[in-house]
Amino acid sequence: MDISFRQAKREDYEFLWNLHKATMKSYVDETWGWEEEFQKEYFSNQFDTNNIQLIIVDNSVIGAIEIQNRESELFIANFEIAPHFQDKGIGSTILKRIINTSDSKRKPIKLQVLKVNPAKQFYKRFGFETVEKTETHLIMERSVA
Repeated sequence: MDISFRQAKREDYEFLWNLHKATMKSYVDETWGWEEEFQKEYFSNQFDTNNIQLIIVDNSVIGAIEIQNRESELFIANFEIAPHFQDKGIGSTILKRIINTSDSKRKPIKLQVLKVNPAKQFYKRFGFETVEKTETHLIMERSVA
């Protein structure tokens, strides 16, 4: 399986919105309730392609990841893979690459995940630990190896 990345562009907006809906709607709905117009407006207001990389597998765009290279950490702001491409090792392969980068830069990785999102188990498998909790999210961190 060939996994590559490309910088997101403004023209990718529709794909990214549909990806977000497909991957996050049920968790957002369970947490706050999904109000389509509110979600669409929020997504539009937050949309910034600067840090978003599209995930490409065998020439098909199947997801997106947003990593912020902060002074003291790498922060995974967003990591979404289309549902029919999940559980195929793609996310694991990408996360291993991020971990290698984190270790070489000597920066921990942080992220936040909705408490109801089963992805928290995925992150735990890679050594992420919950370092903080909010009403709705877990803040998770993986220290440098």
